[in-house]
Amino acid sequence: MSATLARATVDATWRGLTSWPTPFQSPAWYQAAGFASSVIPVSAGDQGGSPAALVPVWEVREPAHYYHAPRSVLFGEREERLASDGAGLRSLRAADWGASLVTVSPFGYRGGAIAAVEQPPGVFRELALALVGHARRRGARVLLSHFLFEDEDGRWIRALVEVGGIPLVLGAQAVLPVSWSSVDEYLSRLHQGHRSLRERQERGDPGLAWTAHDHPGPGPGQGGLASLLRERLLRHDQAAAPLSLLEAIVEGASMPRVLFSVGELGAPARSGLAALVQGTTLYPKFVAAARADHDYFPLVFARVVEYAIAKGYRMVDYGGGSHQAKLARGCGLRFALGVVFFFDSRLLAVAAPAARQLSRAKVEDFRALARRWHPQEVAPAMPAVLQGLDRTEESTGSTRSTAATGT
Repeated sequence: MSATLARATVDATWRGLTSWPTPFQSPAWYQAAGFASSVIPVSAGDQGGSPAALVPVWEVREPAHYYHAPRSVLFGEREERLASDGAGLRSLRAADWGASLVTVSPFGYRGGAIAAVEQPPGVFRELALALVGHARRRGARVLLSHFLFEDEDGRWIRALVEVGGIPLVLGAQAVLPVSWSSVDEYLSRLHQGHRSLRERQERGDPGLAWTAHDHPGPGPGQGGLASLLRERLLRHDQAAAPLSLLEAIVEGASMPRVLFSVGELGAPARSGLAALVQGTTLYPKFVAAARADHDYFPLVFARVVEYAIAKGYRMVDYGGGSHQAKLARGCGLRFALGVVFFFDSRLLAVAAPAARQLSRAKVEDFRALARRWHPQEVAPAMPAVLQGLDRTEESTGSTRSTAATGT
C-alpha cells in the first residue's frame, strides 16, 4: 500500500481501522473540525486491504491555533517563564519556519499513530520513515508529532526517535482515576487534603438545575450549548474550534459524549461542559461558565465525578492547563511529549538546544508542582525516552541523526 493515500480515499482507509486511541483521532472528529480535506493519512503495512497503522498529517496555516503550530508549541509566549533566554525564544518565533507539518488532531490534542489491534513487526518504524519521507517531499522545514503519551504512544515515540526525531517534554496533562464509591466520598477526601476547598462550594447550588445528558441531541435547557461554548472559546482564541465541531458534539450522533449543564429551573443553561467518551474514560473538553465563581468547579469536577461513578467510568482525562486547580481536586499529572524534526540545518542549530533546555525545565517544573500538591505520592517520572539522552548528546555534541538534518 502506498505510504501516502489520496485524499479521496481518506475516509474509506481510515474506517478500515475500526478503532482509534481517543475520540479526538476518529474520522468523525476531523470531519466535524473541518479538516477532512486538509489531512493526509500516511500509512504502513497491509492488513487485508487496510493499513496496519497510519498517522494523519497536515500543514499548519497561519494564523494558527497556539497548540497546533510548532513555532508556538515549542517557543511561544506561554513557554517564556521557563526559558533561560527569553529574547532567544522571541527570536526563534520570528524566524522563517517555512512549511510546518504536524500529526496532532485539530483542537483535540492527540498526535499518536492509529494502529490495527495486531500489527506486523516493525510497522511503527516503517510508518515513521514514511512520515519523514512525506515531509521531505512536501518541502517541510519542520515536522512535529506532539501530544504523545508514553503509556499510549510508546512504540510510536520510540520509532520516531529511532529515525532521527528529537524527543521533548512539551507539557503535562491531568488525569483523575475514579476510585470513590460516591461523590460525597470524593468531596470529603478533597476537603481533608485541602482545607481551603469548601465542600459546599465544590458541590454547587442544589437549587439550580444540574443536568447530565448522554443521549443524542441536546438535553433540557441545552439547545444553545454549542453557541455558548463557541462564544467562550472566542474570548480567548480567535483560532478556536469551529462551531461545526461544537454542534456535532452537542448533537452526539457521530461522537459519543455527555453534556453537563446548569441553569435556573426551566431556563436555558447558563453554563455547560461537553465531555467526550471512549471505553471507560471521560474526556471533559469544552466548557463555558457564565458564573465561573459558582458554576465552574462543581460542573467540571463534582458533577463529572458523580456521573463517572454512577456509570462505571474509571478515568477522567482533564487535559492540560490549570494544573494547580486540577491537582487540588485530586488529579495526577502525566507528561505530554513531542518528537520534532528540523529539516533546515540553520534552524536545527539554534532551535534544538533551546527546545531541549525548555524540555528539561518543564520536567522539573511539573515534578515540583506535583510534589507540592501531592507530597505523599510519587511525582511523574522522567520519560524513559529522555533518560540519559541529553547527557549523551551534550557529551558528543550531537544534534540527532542525519534524518533530521537532511545531510
